[in-house]
Amino acid sequence: MIADALRDFTAKLNATTPRERAGIAALAAIAAVTGAVYAMDWAGTSADAAAAATQRAGESEAALSAFGNEAYRQRLASAAGDAWRWSQANDAFAGETVLAELDSMCQQAGFNDARVALVEQPAAQGQVGAIEVSINAEFQWAGLLAFLEALESSELNYAVRSIDVAEDDGVQRVALAVSVPAISAEATP
Repeated sequence: MIADALRDFTAKLNATTPRERAGIAALAAIAAVTGAVYAMDWAGTSADAAAAATQRAGESEAALSAFGNEAYRQRLASAAGDAWRWSQANDAFAGETVLAELDSMCQQAGFNDARVALVEQPAAQGQVGAIEVSINAEFQWAGLLAFLEALESSELNYAVRSIDVAEDDGVQRVALAVSVPAISAEATP
């Protein structure tokens, strides 16, 4: 059966003209080049996939080794505790708690006519956000420095975003933008 098919193919090939044979040879060459290109592409893709798998295995082994280390787990737990301690838990009263603390700091620093207000923020994306507060008050330089020291010594991680000082009719006024990180304890979808 195979011998008959081969004999028929040879007979048909002998019956073709040299021009037809050249066309068939060109088609065969194109097919061979296309096959070689696809084979090289497959080999390159396979090599990339093997390298990525080896890298993932190495990273997984390193992570397993790190999490197996008691000292590393202690440092990680301590850092997570610091993040929670230095941030305000983002609940319904978080902004009011921050406002009360900052208002108290303003009074202790000797600010006159202090206006402490929350700045509207867009909804937090994820579990970490910020509570932004604006403070406008009459001040003396010693009081401003005392206020900044109070922010520094606070348990929360306050960040001063801007300080604008102006003098109006002989009265010095300061406008501060202060923020504190807020962590949401709720699970996000």
